[in-house]
Amino acid sequence: MLLGVNMDGNCNSLTPKKRPNDGGSDSRRVYKLKILLPNGTTVLVEISQGTEFITVNELVNRVKQQAEKTSDHKKSVNWDADLCFIDDCDYVFRNCLRLTKLELNRVYYLRLDDGSPPAMIYYKDMWDLTPDLELLMELPAEYTFEAALADLIDNSLQAVWANDESDKRLISVEVSNEKISIFDTGPGMDSVSIEKWEEMGATLHKAYKSQVIGGKPPYLKPAFGMFGYGGYIASMHLGRRIEVSSKTKIGKKVYTLHLERDALVSGSVSGSKATWRTYGGLRDPTNDELELSPGESFTKVEIFEPTMRSTNIRQLKCKLKDIYFPYIQHDDLSEKGRTIMPIEFQVNGDDLADTPGGEVEVTNLASCIGPEFILQVRFKLNHDNATMTSSQGTRSSNEANARLRCVYFPLKDGKESIESLIEALKEDGYDYIEEFGNFRHVSCRWLGRLLPDACWAWLPFMDFRQRKTDISEVFLKRSCMRVKCFIEADGGFSPTSSKTDFAHHDPYTTALMNLGNKQPLEKDSGVDIDIRRDGKSLNLTQLDEQYQLWLMEMHEKYDEVDSGIDEHVLIVNPSNKKELHISNDEDAWIICRTIDISGKDGCLLESVEENPKFNLQKSLSLPINVIDAGKCLAVADSERNNQIVKNYQNRPSSIEILNTRQCRELGIEASLPDEHEIIAVVRPGTYKSGIPSKHLDQKYVMKDNFEMSLVITYSTNKKPQDEHKFYSGRVAPSSLGDFHGLYVFKPRCTSHPLFQNGGIFTFTFSVGDSSCEKRVVKVPVKATCDVYNLM
Repeated sequence: MLLGVNMDGNCNSLTPKKRPNDGGSDSRRVYKLKILLPNGTTVLVEISQGTEFITVNELVNRVKQQAEKTSDHKKSVNWDADLCFIDDCDYVFRNCLRLTKLELNRVYYLRLDDGSPPAMIYYKDMWDLTPDLELLMELPAEYTFEAALADLIDNSLQAVWANDESDKRLISVEVSNEKISIFDTGPGMDSVSIEKWEEMGATLHKAYKSQVIGGKPPYLKPAFGMFGYGGYIASMHLGRRIEVSSKTKIGKKVYTLHLERDALVSGSVSGSKATWRTYGGLRDPTNDELELSPGESFTKVEIFEPTMRSTNIRQLKCKLKDIYFPYIQHDDLSEKGRTIMPIEFQVNGDDLADTPGGEVEVTNLASCIGPEFILQVRFKLNHDNATMTSSQGTRSSNEANARLRCVYFPLKDGKESIESLIEALKEDGYDYIEEFGNFRHVSCRWLGRLLPDACWAWLPFMDFRQRKTDISEVFLKRSCMRVKCFIEADGGFSPTSSKTDFAHHDPYTTALMNLGNKQPLEKDSGVDIDIRRDGKSLNLTQLDEQYQLWLMEMHEKYDEVDSGIDEHVLIVNPSNKKELHISNDEDAWIICRTIDISGKDGCLLESVEENPKFNLQKSLSLPINVIDAGKCLAVADSERNNQIVKNYQNRPSSIEILNTRQCRELGIEASLPDEHEIIAVVRPGTYKSGIPSKHLDQKYVMKDNFEMSLVITYSTNKKPQDEHKFYSGRVAPSSLGDFHGLYVFKPRCTSHPLFQNGGIFTFTFSVGDSSCEKRVVKVPVKATCDVYNLM
């Protein structure tokens, strides 16, 4: 409730919610009342400190003087009527208003009632915002569609988590090509809160900071609003027009905030921090809103004209389910061992708890039923480094906590469970480039929220591959590769602004990534570490011993078949000696595959007429003396994985046909379908289809000299055997001005003009590189002139 009132004609007190004074840069100490007039305009009235009360007539006179200074009224105000002021709880002020309980410099909202119906539900210049334009223009590459949407969902999750247990906790997301909306049944926002909604880090729960450190894992205390880019940046990253609607329990009206990206960008000065004013309004809640929120409080963010779209709704559901899995369904919260569902989370009307698939669910099914190796780790800044800061410039907390759950994925019927897991995820549409040998064995959550980029190869105590072990313990080298560690971190850790990873230079991040290092970094990082298992403290030697014992137990109990090390195969007098560079019996060569060659194109051990044979394919055969000559250098797994990812990102990934808008940006009047010119580009691995307004950015179009082929077939029905090829062409890339990598096809077919007959036209684009997927587009054409519809 913003304002309190009684109706007996006495001087009424304005009783706001208790909220800390924002302070701000205004050195004057005044009471601020923003008046919403019946004609759709607003007036700000400032009253000097020390004024105990103001009469309604005096306030009306001040409002009238301010209002007459503007000339854009759509209708006049009836100043001669029996005027009164109304707050958002529909309390009426007819005589006077007491000011002494108001916070100085905070804005309070009142409606002026002249007896006439309001001209509109929107009010000009209702909200004063100060958005950071530089953030809007230069967001990091990892701030994808899913990251921006998750930023908004974080706000909703934090809001509904503040509800009482008896209140409904619902987050409903709707995604379509026309609109994106996020609805939650949280406490809602009043006039001050909604004006702060757009600010980066302007959380309504900053007192949460001290409360989210420690406690019981998995630390489900979603104080996400202290980090991230804020509601405005996230929403404007997704669309061009935004409407925020919010209602509190005690409020009778819904406050609305309207934002337009183009109006902001075109009307702003680069680097300016000047206030930007935008439309707002008051309205009654709709029946649908009240039905979704029985407690009558909610917040709804609607994003119109989306610039970023998730083309696969099922994959979006699975990704959101992975990010917020412990909040959707979780076992550890219940002392009775029951699965409970803290939040009802819907996407396009479907409950994510009932949605099959997702990496978490697939991973859980692949793990064994044996005991987990669980560590509770406490990190504490030592005295000399108590003022260390994170990469975001904020002071690090005095302590941080994490629970590490090591889960074993056993060998089943001679096949690694992790290999089966990777295959299942690829089949489910996940863009997975990992294999068993370079699998990332560490996944991290922060306050229960998945950090997608905080997936590391190993923690030092987990890796036995390069250690010297007794022959009886050789299984450790293989068994350690069957473990994945799930880290659950509390609020003492800091994430990046995009909330996709831990802050890179934060001392706690450094200490966690080096956990178990035989040359610990506590002294350099300024962090003391306390490791406990089952409540008992462990030093590094004890940690190593207990982890080995656990691996041995898992191996003996759950690995069904284990060959340990591959059996030796003896190849006698190979037929391809020349290819293998073998000239005499004393030569020793090693066979290796460079990181730019996929596993299927690497060396194969084949059987030819029951005799083993090496087929090098694209692998290399090198003399073994390259090791002694110092030409082979050891590379850390992390560096190797980074090189693999970088190589993948620089390779051709997909083919895209430019649409009409993109062609016009290049000054070309062409797109598909068009019988004169069809223009395509090759996208690198770094390109994701959700990247906004960067479709023609040269860095997302490859300039390599690939040749592209286009085959066009025609069929009167959907049967492949009835297709007839009537165009086939191959072109090299061309340039237009400073833009390179355009493949221009001109399929002018005089014998069979495009789209003149009814049927199905199939366009197949391809390049020679095996890593680039073919692009197939089918265009059904009705037997009516100029009627077509893209599939």
